[in-house]
Amino acid sequence: MEFRRVLFRSEDFKINIQHYPTEDLLELAEVINGSELYIGNQSVGMAIAQGLGVNFWCEHRKDNCTLEGCETYFQRSNGFYF
Repeated sequence: MEFRRVLFRSEDFKINIQHYPTEDLLELAEVINGSELYIGNQSVGMAIAQGLGVNFWCEHRKDNCTLEGCETYFQRSNGFYF
């Protein structure tokens, strides 16, 4: 498992997590496209994952809209919002 930007320590997990810096959005898209699961928030990385059809988990604010009627919520069979 790799994180593009680490917001917490890898020792908080029971798995090895490595920081994987990318030079540009093309390289980021290539990394995301090669992944089994993208976990993130509403970001360009999430937009790329959704556009490529990659399985995703998205952190989503639930107080600014309903999940059924929000411009940042896209119902997908391969997506999960939390």
